[in-house]
Amino acid sequence: MDDNMLLNLALDAGEIMLISGAETHRVEDTMERILSRGGNNMPEAVALSTMLIVSIHSPLSGSLTMT
Repeated sequence: MDDNMLLNLALDAGEIMLISGAETHRVEDTMERILSRGGNNMPEAVALSTMLIVSIHSPLSGSLTMT
């Protein structure tokens, strides 16, 4: 799975969780777990009630961030 697909997967999962009423810290934890499974260093996720942000650092692609 390429890095863009992994970022999109994490964002989709986070969006579903927020819509379902999950707490933001649980959403962040889940997104970071998804991102770390791709073998990426330093996965970061921020969940607010109105926005999701995910970021990874890949040796091949460098830093990637999506909202």
